[in-house]
Amino acid sequence: MLNLKMCVFIILFVSQPIIANTSGYANDAIKRAIKSPTALNVYLNKIAKNNAKQAIKAITEFDLYNKNPSNINLYAQLYNHATTAYLLNGEKTLAQSYLNKSLALIEQVTDDVIVSNIYFAQALISSEQAEFAQAILILNKAIGLYPKSATNKQLGIAYQKLADNYLSLNQHTKALNALFNSTYIFKAIKDPLLLAEVFGKKGSVYRTIGDFDKALENMLLSIKTLSNTNKTRKIAITYNNTAIIYKDLGRYNDAIEMHKKSLKLKESIGYEKGMVYSFNNLGETYRLNGQLEQSIIFLDQAEKLANELNNRPLLGSTFLYKGRIALQQQKYQQAINYFDEAMSIYLKRNAQSRIAEGNVAFGEVYFTLKQYKKALNYYKKGLNISLLAKKNTVTFAAYQGLVKVYQALEDYENAFISLEQYQAKRTKLFDEQSQKRLESLIIEKQLYTTQQQLKFSQQDAKLNKFYSISLILRKRYLSFHYFLS
Repeated sequence: MLNLKMCVFIILFVSQPIIANTSGYANDAIKRAIKSPTALNVYLNKIAKNNAKQAIKAITEFDLYNKNPSNINLYAQLYNHATTAYLLNGEKTLAQSYLNKSLALIEQVTDDVIVSNIYFAQALISSEQAEFAQAILILNKAIGLYPKSATNKQLGIAYQKLADNYLSLNQHTKALNALFNSTYIFKAIKDPLLLAEVFGKKGSVYRTIGDFDKALENMLLSIKTLSNTNKTRKIAITYNNTAIIYKDLGRYNDAIEMHKKSLKLKESIGYEKGMVYSFNNLGETYRLNGQLEQSIIFLDQAEKLANELNNRPLLGSTFLYKGRIALQQQKYQQAINYFDEAMSIYLKRNAQSRIAEGNVAFGEVYFTLKQYKKALNYYKKGLNISLLAKKNTVTFAAYQGLVKVYQALEDYENAFISLEQYQAKRTKLFDEQSQKRLESLIIEKQLYTTQQQLKFSQQDAKLNKFYSISLILRKRYLSFHYFLS
């Protein structure tokens, strides 16, 4: 996913890298640079990419020294550099302060690219503040000003960030539209990392709307695109995400193979936290595949490594999955103990979708023990939390649990109501997903048509040129023939 630090770094890199080395030369350069905006820009262009604090120092001292900007474009650009440097450094208040300075000059700025970059930084801050609708409006302003070119990297990044904000508002069709635009640009500039990022994001969106075939197709494209890079960790994470889609499709053997590839890469780079995730995922997938012994082996490895890392939050999934195994093995008290451990972790993290999952798990064990009132209470809790968290798989499991409990209590009226609610929810979700899949197909068709039209236009231009040359040659030939005769 294109996170804040990556977005900020790309702005800095695309417009002007702003970070410094920490040598004595840097301090001398600052002393010279603060007397001249042009000198400061030269300095910022030369320095390295890993030290936001040094850039902040340079720009802050420059700002103190120069009170009356004369070159508006240059000052607006420098203030925007400061905004992005403070964002990169996690200092949001100061980032906002410098953003306000650049916005105060924006009406006088004559360079559209500088204006676009200011809007982009403003959108990043809005996203950080969860003001997604505002971020979308601002990003559309930026996109409207960027030069429209298939090789404009910053434009592609803006579309990708636009998609992130649409996704935060669950506007999946609009997100896909923005991602298609990003894909077109990143293909044109042949940037494998950004292209793989977009394929992965499209895969996640398709999974959300229930189009698992498209989700898998895009995840595999992401793996293929990353295969010629040295980004081992990214490849490992993409293998993991692809495995989850195989699991959704019930292709557990394929999921296990992908999880093992992910684990192997994580081991090769010493990514131990990621290894815990892989151990947990392998444990749960083996359980779903009916291989409980293998499942326990991997979950034990997850527990051992998480304890060695002194990272208890990683154990939430481990305990939940172990509890499910204990329930299958009819070890009910052990299952309850594991679910208790999992829930204590989820509650501390305020992980709502996982809390819903834990409540449904308790409902299952107490239903099996014929403690129906307890089961009913847990299923209701799981249902309410899952509806708020929009965790549909847990919602469906909770409805099914309620139907079972009401039937066991011979409360057929409520059993029927729960069944109707379950069916209505499934139908609504299916209709919504079908509509979104249809919309995504329309978007793809439009994109394909546009690309074909572009190709035909290029071919027509070539044919017209060829035809013009042919006419010229024919006229010359006739003239020459007439001259000879």
